[in-house]
Amino acid sequence: MPKNLLYLIKKLILNNKNIIFYLVVSFILLYFYRYSYRQDLISYLSISDKYYNGNFDQAINGVWGPLLSWILALFRFLPIEPILGLKFVQILIGAITLISINILFTIFDFQNYLKKCLTFSSIWVINYYVFLTGTPDLLLACILLFLMILFLKWENGKIRFQIIAGDFGCIVVLCKTIWIPDISFIIRWL
Repeated sequence: MPKNLLYLIKKLILNNKNIIFYLVVSFILLYFYRYSYRQDLISYLSISDKYYNGNFDQAINGVWGPLLSWILALFRFLPIEPILGLKFVQILIGAITLISINILFTIFDFQNYLKKCLTFSSIWVINYYVFLTGTPDLLLACILLFLMILFLKWENGKIRFQIIAGDFGCIVVLCKTIWIPDISFIIRWL
């Protein structure tokens, strides 16, 4: 990863009040929406429980992608309820998504007030996906935003870029299997 991109990420985290505001709003909303769930959420929690208990043969599923369940299985070591662990994971993914949105706005050289307004409006959309859906759509959006940052910042002709873009494509497929045709198109385009 280029050094200027790492500097940009550090600068955006330390100097951005929108991310701090997002975290404050998310933890306030966590109190009210901590037990809101959908049917897919129960399936992801069940699969992560199987991974956590070592039942790998029972955890394999043809419908739900394993990436969110793997991340949730890592958080099962914490002494909290699994549904709250999912909410914490979703809040963390939302913060990373907000950082990637800020990076894209900086790459596109948006004016400062426009960047702040668009980032502020993104907070509410991200919180919708954090608290009212139990799907890996936010994780998928986060990964695709970082893939877009890679396309914009790195030189496309280098083999290292193509390998990392392929790795991101594999991660997207692990996140949601419906993206297989789209990722194959992107990899052919490279």
